[in-house]
Formats: sequence, structure tokens, C-alpha cells
Amino acid sequence: AMLKACSTALGIGPANAMHAAESLYLQGYLSYPRTESTAYPSSMDIGEMLRMQRRHPVWGDYVDDLLPQNWTKPKAGTDMGDHPPITPCRSAGPNDLSGEQYRVYDLVTRHFLATVSPDAVYLQTKVEARAGAERFSVKGKTLVRPGWLGVTQLKYAYDSEDEGEYEDAWEEGEEVGSLPPFNQGDTFPLTPDTLTLAERLTSPPGYLTESELIGLMERHGIGTDASIPTHINNICERNYVRVEQGRRLVPTQLGTVLVQGYYRIDADLVLPLVRSSIEKQCDLIAKGMAQKDDVVSHSLANFQRKFQYFVKNIEMMDTLFEASFSPLTAGGKPWTKCGVTNRYLQLIQARPQRLYNKNTEQVYNLPQGGSFKVYQGQVCPVDGCNFELSLFVIGAGKDQRTYPLCPNCYNNPRPEWGSPPSTKGLMLQCPHADWCPLVTRLTLCEDEETNGRFILDPGSAPNNWRIVSTRSNLIITLPSDIVHKLTVLPDTHPDN
Repeated sequence: AMLKACSTALGIGPANAMHAAESLYLQGYLSYPRTESTAYPSSMDIGEMLRMQRRHPVWGDYVDDLLPQNWTKPKAGTDMGDHPPITPCRSAGPNDLSGEQYRVYDLVTRHFLATVSPDAVYLQTKVEARAGAERFSVKGKTLVRPGWLGVTQLKYAYDSEDEGEYEDAWEEGEEVGSLPPFNQGDTFPLTPDTLTLAERLTSPPGYLTESELIGLMERHGIGTDASIPTHINNICERNYVRVEQGRRLVPTQLGTVLVQGYYRIDADLVLPLVRSSIEKQCDLIAKGMAQKDDVVSHSLANFQRKFQYFVKNIEMMDTLFEASFSPLTAGGKPWTKCGVTNRYLQLIQARPQRLYNKNTEQVYNLPQGGSFKVYQGQVCPVDGCNFELSLFVIGAGKDQRTYPLCPNCYNNPRPEWGSPPSTKGLMLQCPHADWCPLVTRLTLCEDEETNGRFILDPGSAPNNWRIVSTRSNLIITLPSDIVHKLTVLPDTHPDN
């Protein structure tokens, strides 16, 4: 419910909402957020939790009205056996937290207060009228006692599907807010001033919002509160969907064609049945009704068969992509400028990664086995090249090595630079030959053991200078308390 609320009421995506909630948990403001339970445990001291909020600058007076005995016992929820529902652990005002963290804290706390507040009471009115042989009806309602609505300016649309705006209701029986007074037997003339005919057309359903997608994922057993934000964030980052106004998820051409391709080969790969089945089997393991080894072996065998079948029929996917859009034009993001057209190349992140110039239809292969970063607008020093450079990153953390990369020189090496490394398989060394100007301008000395070079790691920085070998995974880290500034000179020492 929290993820749906943050998306609907606050406009915060699930991944950012969960990140903010986890930060609040680590700071002691909220309880553990990755929970699916909605039932408060009997041991929870509701009175003490309310007393913590009595001096809050926003809802302190409201809490005073609930204490000591005006709060109500929370309605029964569902205990999933993991953690209690997310609740505030201590009071925090607008000056204690900032940005998304306070907005999430505010929402969670108001929701907690609402769950222990009296019911909201409405007076509902239904008026029936007859014009000739036709019968019409309209409903309206007026708030009598605000109850839990008094703690929030929001309508909590994520929990109260019957709430909402009732303006412009035109279908029979729809509620339109408060109605003017009527008495039985009242008559009124039907004239152009009192009767308006509205001609309308039905429309197809709109795109799913994040909140609606979360609800469908929960209904079909796809993911948990802990994993759902990651799933939604992944399809956004991979350019399968884009988030538009109202937090609606609009499928991209890439995402649509990908799903169509899976449908053509094996619909199970995109339907919720397979993932839901895995989740149910995990629940059986947790309840002691299934053995972990049996579930794992069965799942691996099932997906192995699906993978082999998919590979055997991959041509069906290729055909669909070729027929749907020009190859490589979708799914890329602007990366570095081309030295020929001075336009941005697109980085195609799908394997194998490559750069694509949509103006010339030119594809530049990239080394595989690492990741890529933009090299701060640096331009290739090779005469006549002028391509902007990237950084090719191998490994992570203390084992990370970074090498300069020019897409043009990588794809078109010159003989005078020496033999370049093989482009087959994973690239675990410098992608350029040692005599390429990109490498020589960073060279410090020769690496005699590998017949390579020691170069200044272009991804290193002050307080973290590193020297790396072009042909091995050797890394030399310079002491940060001694070496503060480092410059590679074009000249060599006379003894070298």
C-alpha cells in the first residue's frame, strides 16, 4: 500500500519511495518498510505510539483529540508472518527531514493515525425522477463526520476506491457530491435551460499507472513489496516503458516489440503464470510444505528447456524486430559525439553493446566484458579522428581498471600501432594497441612481464590515483597522503 500511495498521492516512483522509506528506517523514524503485513500485532502499544505524536506541529492537536480513549481499535488486516505494518517510530517535523523523506514520513504517519481514527460518516442521498416513460436517478453524499479524513488533506485514493471527484457525472446512478434539497413529488420543467443533452463516446482504458501496476503485480503474485520497486525500475531503465504525466507507464516501441517477440516464441516468458508459480513454490518452502532442493531442481530444468527452445527459435524474434523498426534505432541513449557528423552516437545497451549513428546507419562495435562511462568530453588525439572518448571499465571497487576508448580507433586500428587485442569473447585488457596515441599519452613505463605498458588509469582522481597494466589485471594504487597531483609528461627520463 505504501508504494501505491507514494506513486498516486505524492508522485514518487516505487524505487525512490522504497529508498526513502529504508533511509527513514535506518534513522529510526519508521519501522521496517519491506513488509506485506497489514495487521497490527496484539503487542503493539497504540497509545504510546500516539503519545509520541502529541507535540507534532501538524497533527499534534488531532492526536490530542484521539487521546486518551477516543482512538479506535484498528480493523483486522492480514498477518503475512514477516514484519508488522510500516508505522512511525518517533516524531519528526518538517524541519527534521527534507525532500522525499519527509513526504514519505508524512504519508506513513497520517495513514497510521487514520487507521486508529473513527470512521468517516457520509449522508448518502438518491433522487429518482421520471420524464414521460423514462426514469432517471442520481446519487449524492454529504460529509457528516470527517473521522479519519480529518488527519489528512488527501483522499487516500489508493485505499478508498469509492472516494474521488464526482464532478461531471453523467451516467445513471453516479454520485455527484452534495445535492440540492428535494421533496417527494417535486416537479420541474424540462427546458433547454434546465435540461442539457450530452453526447459522448466510450474510450479505451488508459495506460496503467504505477499504482495500478503494483496492484496487478500483487494480485498475480509477481514479486513482493521488497522486489516490486526493482522490477518497475528495471523496465524503466531498460527503456521498455517511459513514465509520463500522472505516473502512467507508456510502453516504448522496444518494449512492445520485445513482448510481442516473446509471445511468438513462448508466451509463458511474459505471462504472469511462471513468476507467480515460482512465488507460490517459495511460499510452500517457507511453510515447510516443499523441499528447497526439489523446487530449485524443477525450476532449473524447466527454464533450461525454455531457454533451449527460445534459442532454437530466435529467428522469430529477429524477424519481428526487423519488421517493426529500423535496426538499432530504439533502445539507445545519446552517448558521445561522432567525429564525422558531430552528432551524438547512441549507446545500444542490449548485448552485444555497440554505438550507433542513426544519421549514417554506421555501427561501432564495443569491447564486451565491462561497462562504459563518458570521458568528460575528451576528444581522440589521433589526427583526423575527432571522436569523443569513452572510458572502458573492467571490474569494480578496489579491482576496477579503466582504459580510454575511441570507437573509431577501436573499429579501425592502424597498422603502425601494433597488433590490437583480440575482439572475440570478453575484453579483460586495454582495448587499444600499446602504440595507439590514446595509450601512449598515458604511458608511464613498460610492463616487462606482459610486454604491455603501465599507464595512468584515466578513471582515477586525486586521493585515489591508480596505475594499471594494459595487458594484465595488475593495479598500483598510489598513497593518497603523499601523491596529490599527477601529470603524465610527454618526455621520458634519459635513463629509460
